[in-house]
Amino acid sequence: MTELAPALESGATRVALVVGASGLVGRELVRQLLRDDDYDVVRTFVRRASGASHTKLDERVVDFTDLSSWAAGLGGEVLFSALGTTRRAAGGQAAQFAVDHDLNLALAGAAAERGVPAYVLVSSAGAGAHSPFFYPRMKGRLERAVTQLSFESVRILRPGLLDGERPDRRPGEHLALGLLRALPAWLGLGGLRPVPVAVVARAMRIVAADWSPGLQTVESAQIFLLGED
Repeated sequence: MTELAPALESGATRVALVVGASGLVGRELVRQLLRDDDYDVVRTFVRRASGASHTKLDERVVDFTDLSSWAAGLGGEVLFSALGTTRRAAGGQAAQFAVDHDLNLALAGAAAERGVPAYVLVSSAGAGAHSPFFYPRMKGRLERAVTQLSFESVRILRPGLLDGERPDRRPGEHLALGLLRALPAWLGLGGLRPVPVAVVARAMRIVAADWSPGLQTVESAQIFLLGED
């Protein structure tokens, strides 16, 4: 690991910002951050109260359509974004783009303007701004946009299919997870293996601890190497 940023050396309160805290990865990330000593305060921004209680948790129920009313709270050492939705839940591609791309970018921009030095984004395997497919193209465009912001360091994780307990899991997804979990590691198909959300969350914390400047993109196979116990 590289030397910690001066703000942390000074003994100042260490604040982790989390958006997407109610989602599959975000919930696990918050759980890990609250359990460990990485940060003194874990500040989450949610649409509805989670009911969670912890001495380190600063949960803020906000209106994501009115960012200006609460953007002042986006101050800290790192912004973790696990924010995203599905086309089905959003109600179509345009609505999904408004969350996964537009809202993510607006939140990242607000944090960068307030001097947050580090940004960790959960993107997707196969992301590419010029992909012929909607979802990876959307993710790729977001990746490209956030790298133009004034963060000192940007870490982008590209997990494959996420493996965790979803309240709305569909039968097809359940079948796919079962088949892909059975892939032997020696086949070299690490990019196809479902990634447990606990592994993704640990990898997010590890890359956030490296304060070296610039961009680091972490592919699915690398996420396993970083985040597995």
